[in-house]
Order: sequence, then C-alpha cells, then structure tokens
Amino acid sequence: EKSFVGLVGKSGTGKSTFVNILTALLFPTNGEILIDGKNLSSMDIKSWRKRIGYVSQSPFLFNDTIYNNILYGNVNASPEEVIESAKLSNSYEFINQLPNKFDTIVGQRGAALSGGQLQRIAIARSIIGKPSLLIFDECTNALDQENENIIKETIENLSTKHTIIVITHNKHVIEKADEIYQFKNKDLVLTNFREIV
Repeated sequence: EKSFVGLVGKSGTGKSTFVNILTALLFPTNGEILIDGKNLSSMDIKSWRKRIGYVSQSPFLFNDTIYNNILYGNVNASPEEVIESAKLSNSYEFINQLPNKFDTIVGQRGAALSGGQLQRIAIARSIIGKPSLLIFDECTNALDQENENIIKETIENLSTKHTIIVITHNKHVIEKADEIYQFKNKDLVLTNFREIV
C-alpha cells in the first residue's frame, strides 16, 4: 500500500538523523527499525538502499547531458524509461524546449539549469530505478513559489505510485499527506495539518 508521509520540525530536532537511520547510514542505539516487519539491522543494507530514491535540498548533477544524469539512477534503463521518468518528474516539457533537448550539457553541478529544473532532473534520476520508497529532504527549500508548486504537484502525483516521505520546513508542501509527523523536543509526534507550528 502506497502512502505519503510528511515530516516537519525545526532545525536540530532530528530530521537529518531520522533520514540517516532510515537509509542505514546510522543505527539506533536502542530500539529497532522495522521495514515491512523485518529488522533493518538484519537486512541486506545494499539491497535496501537500492529500494530508496533520495532527493536532497542540493542535488548533485554531473557535468554531462541531461539524459546521462537521469540514466545515472539506473544505468540499465531504456531510452523509453528515461523519457517516462522525465514526464513523471515534470521535466519533459522544459527539456524539450532546450536547444539540445536531452543532449543538453547541464554544467558543473547543474549550473546551466535553474534550481527548479535541477530538482526535477534529480527527481527523474531518483524514480528511474523504480524505488519502493522516495525520500524528499527539504527539496523545495531554496525554490521560488512557482517551482515549489511544480515540485509539490510532482510529489503528490508520485504518491500514487510510491511510498513517499517528505521532510520539510514548509508545511504547504505536505498538505495532501496521508499522515504528518512533527518533531517536538526530539520526539516524533503524529499531528494534523492545522496543528503544525
């Protein structure tokens, strides 16, 4: 069953630590993390990480073509899958308006693209591997209102196909989340949209 979970909280409340534990970069000192009922510490970590798509606040793009940057998420993907990922990430339209389309070189760290375009390419790269879980970590933090709305719409559309966790300071990005949790004094508390502070 797919779900869209929002995580909110001020800086220093544990959001980054949560992501590091969920992706098995850190392990809890007590308690356990269960994935589909299995203890994460006993799972094949490499296999688990392959099931995760991750989009950060500042995604890294290679000084290569848009096509190859998307393909990096799954080097065995077909050209049709690259195009489909571009469509699902709301990238396809702007890519085809560029003079060299998918063959456009993005520049060092994606310097030839706007912040919103860069984020959408990062989303395309994260979904081409067909992950079970998509994590968006403050991915709208540095975007203007128009691009934030595009990314918000993209996340909402993807939530019908993937389990999604969105970590954000901006509660409007998660207004359609199935569940919202708020970090309060290092505790994770189930809350609702109106109660977010």
